[in-house]
Amino acid sequence: MISFPFSRKRKRKPVGLAIFIPWDEKELDAVEIAYADCKSDLEADRCHVQKIKSWSPFADQALSEHLSRDNRYIMVFAHFGPASVGLAVSPGRNFAIRAPWWNVETKALCKIAYFRVCAGSALLAQVDWRVLFPSWISYTNRPTYINSARSRNHWHAQTMRVKEILSQSLDSKSAAREIRIDYQRRITRLVNDESNPEDLFTAACMQEAMKGLTSSGPGNSSGGTKNF
Repeated sequence: MISFPFSRKRKRKPVGLAIFIPWDEKELDAVEIAYADCKSDLEADRCHVQKIKSWSPFADQALSEHLSRDNRYIMVFAHFGPASVGLAVSPGRNFAIRAPWWNVETKALCKIAYFRVCAGSALLAQVDWRVLFPSWISYTNRPTYINSARSRNHWHAQTMRVKEILSQSLDSKSAAREIRIDYQRRITRLVNDESNPEDLFTAACMQEAMKGLTSSGPGNSSGGTKNF
């Protein structure tokens, strides 16, 4: 999860929080890969980076302290949990982080929540999650991910761009629109560059992700979603 200050008028650097929740620390786990690729850049941007390695009933003190700050933009990297009730966390998929796990102040603090979670929209549309994150962006599908250095570089760049978009957006609708535009630009470049066939597969993966991009809409607390 990555969170950023709400107002840039205060001239504060985007000091925030980064949390990754892999359910399996094998090298092919997509969240583990994202953590390894993004950690140094996030820390360089003065984000606090934390990886949740195992299940606990509530957010720990370090996480609660960062959630209680004026952090209004949140990114979550995780997997859908068992019985579609939360986010999967080690050991295995038998444990899930559910809505009550989050700090109770999150609702008042969170301006936009971006969940990079396969089929995350089904989770965020549930009542208890909707109360915590009324304005969110996520995905309806489960895009394929390729674990290669070249493809990882493309996804890493896209992740850093999403971070910028969130920190500059006023609501989830406008942020989702910009994320979709960024996807399209990257897909076009990958398709037009015929120097590496692997890029075509990465482009196809991004195309699927873009198709599944959805949001609750700005200030929508009724659970409605909007595809882009």
